[in-house]
Order: sequence, then C-alpha cells, then structure tokens
Amino acid sequence: MKNFIITLIFIAALFFGSASYAQDGSNIMYSKVDQLDSSFMGTFVHLYFYNKSFGGRKIDTIIVEIEGYQQKFIEHRKDNGFNNWFQDQYLESLDKVDGELIRIVRSRLDKITNEFVFVTNYLDYYDENNKLVKEKSRELPASFPRAIIAEVLISAEHYKERVK
Repeated sequence: MKNFIITLIFIAALFFGSASYAQDGSNIMYSKVDQLDSSFMGTFVHLYFYNKSFGGRKIDTIIVEIEGYQQKFIEHRKDNGFNNWFQDQYLESLDKVDGELIRIVRSRLDKITNEFVFVTNYLDYYDENNKLVKEKSRELPASFPRAIIAEVLISAEHYKERVK
C-alpha cells in the first residue's frame, strides 16, 4: 500500500509538473503609441482605443469613416495572456451595410505625427452566414488622434520580417 501511495504521488507530481513547462503562443508585440519610431512604419498593427482592453474587458467602440459614412466599430480581443494571435484580433462594425458586417482585420502603420496616427485599414466584409465576401475586401486610408489610442498591437512576425 505504501508503494502504491508513493507511485500515485509521483505520477501526480509528474503530471502537474509537466504542465508548468507548457508553452504559450503569441505573435503580438504590445506598445504605447509614444514608443513607436520610424522602424515601425509599414508594419501591420491593431489600434485599440480609449481603454486598454485585455482579455475582453473594457471593450470600446470607435467611429471610423468608411467611404464617406460614419461606422461604429467594436473591439474584438481574443487573448487570454497565454495564447495571443494577431490574426484573431479585429474591429467589427456594429451595424450591417447592405446586409454585411465590416471587419477591420489589420491596419498598416503609415505615419505618426504629434497629433495623429495615419494607417491603411484592411477591411473584410462578412455576409449573414459569417462567410467572407472576398471580392469586397479593400484597403482604405484613415487617421486617428494619438490621444485616443490606448494601445498598439504589432504583428511581431511582420515587424521582424521588415527589419531583417
């Protein structure tokens, strides 16, 4: 019986000990807008507005002009501190346009001034079945006041590729 208990303790220790060596995954670098320099120009980013919204808390909305119309977008953060993937983050329109939702799936950082951040937004359109309407995908320029940007999520893979 004593050997059985020792074996059971050993197996439990081995199981729980091995879990502590599990690897997390992430391809995101996090930055404040004031920390960005010219080496980040041309890099894919996600801009998060007003409040830092880690783990789905403090989700904010932002109004973005899309071809002359003001569209309200909500932040979608899919990160939990362990697995954080750039391609899983996006902004999504609250209202449908011609029966479709718009997602800003990434932005390219084009220019930063003392007052504004200039980007090119990459938009995808999704139909009522949540299927991508590829022929509608497009790129549109936009600018945002620096003061409303709480955090910049940077594609680590894209950044490393650019600075090689």
